[in-house]
Amino acid sequence: MSVFKSKPTKVKVVNEKGTLDEIHRETIESFNEGRKLYEQNKQKIYLLTEKLKTLQLNNENYDKINTIKNRIKVLEKQNIDLDILNDELNYFAKNN
Repeated sequence: MSVFKSKPTKVKVVNEKGTLDEIHRETIESFNEGRKLYEQNKQKIYLLTEKLKTLQLNNENYDKINTIKNRIKVLEKQNIDLDILNDELNYFAKNN
């Protein structure tokens, strides 16, 4: 009588990214999140510039004005760094 010896199960490394649909869905979701963040930053910039217009330049408001200006610069830089529209156009151009 022969005895069947089974091999031990090998541990497979799961390194797959998912199906094409999953990758596409994740990419589109990241574009949507970026667009939302872009719009939120635009709205914050608008509100800060309106607040800046209402403040009078004097010694008391000098620090507030500088912090608002710095915050506006940071938000504008974030919007430039996002550049979500070009990324989205490049994504769809590559797929066609």
